[in-house]
Amino acid sequence: MDYLVKYYDLIPDLVKIDVEGAEILVLNGAYSLAKLRKTRFIIEMHVSEKFMDNVLEWTKKTGYKAFFLVNGSEITHGSMLSHRGRCHILLQPDDLEYPSYLIGVKESDPLPVATNHTED
Repeated sequence: MDYLVKYYDLIPDLVKIDVEGAEILVLNGAYSLAKLRKTRFIIEMHVSEKFMDNVLEWTKKTGYKAFFLVNGSEITHGSMLSHRGRCHILLQPDDLEYPSYLIGVKESDPLPVATNHTED
């Protein structure tokens, strides 16, 4: 992903990741993008405690926080979701508030159409 950002000279607002177990590989390939602190990531993943702990380690290295998309609660350790199986999480820079336009969105819902959410 870092290569594509550099090649196209684009910084995406949102990246959706659904790669069936390779999420941490994608995130590691987006390290430079994350360090710019302008991009949110929504990840569909099949959670295990160890897997989620790896994602949380990435968030610490990049200055991001992880949130459970169903209710907007911050994820601070992998065991919080280890019982879930498949779920969606939001990763975003740690200085941003949870986006108000995502409150109440169910996991099966399509993402809201973005208008201008720069204030969130």
